[in-house]
Amino acid sequence: MRYFCSPHDQESALYPFIGQLERAAGFTRDDTTVTKLDKLEAMLGDGAEPGDISLIAEMLSLPGGERFPPPQLLPVACGGGRSS
Repeated sequence: MRYFCSPHDQESALYPFIGQLERAAGFTRDDTTVTKLDKLEAMLGDGAEPGDISLIAEMLSLPGGERFPPPQLLPVACGGGRSS
């Protein structure tokens, strides 16, 4: 499988993946945000947790509102060395 993107989208490493998700969910230009969230939820199935859907909706630039609020992600410290 090969992916191509316009120069406008070349700075986004996830652009091909986002496009694939949108196609798999069956998004159309005329879909409302609610419709897109419904399609996303249906595509991910019963095994998806609301937090999972929130994270993917955020990646797709879909406001989840109260139904799928943005995830509250905490920063993680990356330690380079071992403690003795």
